[in-house]
Amino acid sequence: MLWLKGKHNLKVRKEIGDGWISAGTKQAPRFIRKSEIPQFVDDEFWAWFAVWHKFHAGLGLPFAGGWANQGQPVVEVLELMQAIYRNRSVDRAE
Repeated sequence: MLWLKGKHNLKVRKEIGDGWISAGTKQAPRFIRKSEIPQFVDDEFWAWFAVWHKFHAGLGLPFAGGWANQGQPVVEVLELMQAIYRNRSVDRAE
């Protein structure tokens, strides 16, 4: 899986050009060029994605205890990524 490797393999094809892709949500649209993806998808992104993926898969929070025992960055990232996941799911259904 791509996210396990921590690397992207997206290439910009010359015949298509450096097109725009949607990187936001319906409520907060954001568009970036394909060539800008490596700026956003770095090792820190994949580390946080792994934390969210484990949480979302039902494997629990990263630290023992409840929400109060998690650090503020952990709570913020989990809430943000969960909101993005929910909004994306709704966007696809429409």
